[in-house]
Amino acid sequence: MRFRTKLLLILLPLVAFGQLLVADLIDDQATALIFKSSQAKAISIAAAAAAVIDGDAHAKLLVREDQVLPEYSSIRAQLKAIRDANRRNDTWVTFLYTVSPAKERPTALQYAVDPEEDLQSYSHLGDLVHGSNFANFDISKAGSFENFVTDDFGSWLTAFHPIKNSSGKAVGAVVVEIDRARILALSKAFVDTSYIALGSGIIIALLSSLLIARYVSRPLEKLEAGITEIGKGNFDAKIPIYTKDEFGSAADALREMAVGLRERARVKSAFARYVSHQVADAVLNSTGEVALTGERRRITVLFCDIRGFTTISEKFSPEKVVSILNDYFEEMVDIIFKHNGTLDKFMGDGLMAIFGAPNEDVYQEENAFKAALEMRERLHALSAKIQSAYGAEIKIGIGINSGVAIVGNMGSSKRMEYTAIGDTVNLASRLESRTKDEGVDLLLSEHTYSALRANFSDQLRRVGPFSVKGRKETITAYTPCDSPMAVSSASSALDPGPH
Repeated sequence: MRFRTKLLLILLPLVAFGQLLVADLIDDQATALIFKSSQAKAISIAAAAAAVIDGDAHAKLLVREDQVLPEYSSIRAQLKAIRDANRRNDTWVTFLYTVSPAKERPTALQYAVDPEEDLQSYSHLGDLVHGSNFANFDISKAGSFENFVTDDFGSWLTAFHPIKNSSGKAVGAVVVEIDRARILALSKAFVDTSYIALGSGIIIALLSSLLIARYVSRPLEKLEAGITEIGKGNFDAKIPIYTKDEFGSAADALREMAVGLRERARVKSAFARYVSHQVADAVLNSTGEVALTGERRRITVLFCDIRGFTTISEKFSPEKVVSILNDYFEEMVDIIFKHNGTLDKFMGDGLMAIFGAPNEDVYQEENAFKAALEMRERLHALSAKIQSAYGAEIKIGIGINSGVAIVGNMGSSKRMEYTAIGDTVNLASRLESRTKDEGVDLLLSEHTYSALRANFSDQLRRVGPFSVKGRKETITAYTPCDSPMAVSSASSALDPGPH
């Protein structure tokens, strides 16, 4: 007899399906009623908040540096007061903030004013708003999403109302979020009574479970043990189930899956040695054919090169040169991956890394800067190690630039690579080359510095202006304060500006 038949013969006489359906219906109706009531309250709160906000002042808030403006502080205080006034047991407003069209991407949304005090929940002005629900969001409309919205922080009832300037144009929106758990807690009182009637059915179900366990516990334990071992990466795990029922079929499928996972792991391990692990994951997880395509995206590019490597290459045998390079790249690539960077390519004794692609990274400039600082720090220990082993000293130059570039799979149908091209990439390379002329080991472009200024201005000083190949106008760059003073162009103390 098949296991499904045995299960039905045991459960059908015992389980009161009608009671369960009635209880579920009451639960759904109560939850829907509370949801609609909370939805109306949330929309009302959003409308009240939008009414007191100065739309003209809100429209001035565009980038993170604007957080120091009095308009930001004034609106933040208003939002905090409204949020705190509505944190009641009947309507607990978890988050209340404003959004506006993104400065760099008008079709996207960015956070504007957030009154949260908890830094883990706080969103900076200019941070992009993610989530499919906000993909086609119209800030000129008031309302609420018809279902709970789930993100990295939880599940929410989300309502919104437009903020209008003096001419009546929508310049942003107030967003109100109520924790789903709060709404479910309010509906719980309506359904508790219905579940009391199910007590007897639950007791019978528990007794039935004891009977079922005699039939299913042993093969389930074997399946669980096999799944656990496969989950740990042991694709040779034994699953001793060979019955001609569903458990036997599941064991056969699990064994076939282990064979496939073993082959996939082998391919991924080999593949990841030739491309960045982010690109390898994207290719292996793709459901379609990998195509030659590119897209415009804001990225941060880091170039790093060993200075005077030609002298090292002439001094040592090819085997030693390769060994020195391998030790060096092992350290540098680990740092890039640690800070969410993508290794684009090796270029002799240099490397190129991308931050912000293929995976989006709203903190790409900060991650690239932190990676460069750690590369400089790690180089001291690495250089001492190589000096001791080979009698060679290693120095590097790093150039970082941020901006829009074309990123994607480029090449031919027979050979392609994931890379970035454009003026953003070229300027990063020129800055790396310029480090030697300026007597420093790290140069950041003004585009990258603008994103770092609020948090790192006291660690950086200005270098330049100077000219670079391929550009008519001069440029200004920035380097850590602990770098030596530039030797070929005037460097001035950095005006840290507002924090």
